[in-house]
Amino acid sequence: MSFTGLRQPVTQVVRVKFDFAANAPVGTEDIGSITTDPALSAVETLTVPSNEVWHITDVYAEASGDIGADGYLDVIVNDLRQNLRFGPMSQTLKSLLNPLRLRQAIVIDRLSRLQFIFKIRSAVGASPASTTITVEIVRIPVA
Repeated sequence: MSFTGLRQPVTQVVRVKFDFAANAPVGTEDIGSITTDPALSAVETLTVPSNEVWHITDVYAEASGDIGADGYLDVIVNDLRQNLRFGPMSQTLKSLLNPLRLRQAIVIDRLSRLQFIFKIRSAVGASPASTTITVEIVRIPVA
């Protein structure tokens, strides 16, 4: 990334991790920990810079091992749940035969706060579970 800002659209891949306690019942929700760079610590909220607009273009699980607890993902923008309900996430595994793409990008306007929430659809067993989802964001510079 440049210190002077973006000059053209850039795709950024973020990983969102959700942790569920042992014996969590059906319907348990968790706000995700978002990792934008493996060298940085995870955060719960991303803020779109004032000179960018973000487009979420893809939401998927990279491997079956990433789905510790299956369920549905939703997006929260400026503390408002968007009710988009992606999932079940176990059906979003990306492969050559199944190259997922959202039908339409989800536009997140400048200075918006972005969070992800996950709701499990089956009870967690005797040991804790975590689910990691990959989100592709196209960062577009605006004047």
